[in-house]
Amino acid sequence: MKFYLPLFLLFAYSFSYAQDPSKQKQLSAVRTIETPKIDGILDDPCWTNVPIATDFFEIRPVPGRVEKQDRRTEMKVLYDDVAIYLYARMYDDKDSISHELVSRDNIGNADFISIIVDPFYDKMNGNGFFVTAAGVQFDAKYSQVGDEDPNWNAVWESAVKIDDLGWTCEMKIPYSALRFSSKDIQNWGLNFSRRIQRTNVQTFWNCRPKSKRFY
Repeated sequence: MKFYLPLFLLFAYSFSYAQDPSKQKQLSAVRTIETPKIDGILDDPCWTNVPIATDFFEIRPVPGRVEKQDRRTEMKVLYDDVAIYLYARMYDDKDSISHELVSRDNIGNADFISIIVDPFYDKMNGNGFFVTAAGVQFDAKYSQVGDEDPNWNAVWESAVKIDDLGWTCEMKIPYSALRFSSKDIQNWGLNFSRRIQRTNVQTFWNCRPKSKRFY
């Protein structure tokens, strides 16, 4: 099967007091011919003019509060016939970024960035791909009852860099790591999440109730 994936990615839940449900955030992924180099350096020409997902909302400590501009998060998504690609810029004080090095599938005391996708857009099941500021990968499956299964492992690529603006991350998630429908045009659920360890701040691009893992 040849993939044609416009990936009109969207996420459908929000705090009613923080976001108007009629204005739920949506993000169109951009098809690319050039494959970005997964090195954590966000200088590939293919990232130019790609829509940016930003203005994340806190889930803790103050649910619904918009992230501070000097700690803002910026995300972009590309895709081709092989994979989806993620660009992430996390603004921060570079000397304060928590980046404890631990084994795979552990977060430890580290900042992280993640993408959570729901390829069937059933609002019940999803896959999460997390990368810490130390470059450690964590992946998991999520179910409709909110369970997280960290024993699920996929093969994907990521790289991070700490620089004067904070830190960056790039990911490559091949379609072989996911299950999705056979439709020519795909409509996936999407969310992003970030944690700043030292202040115990966790944000999501789209707000979601505390009772939900990713929705």
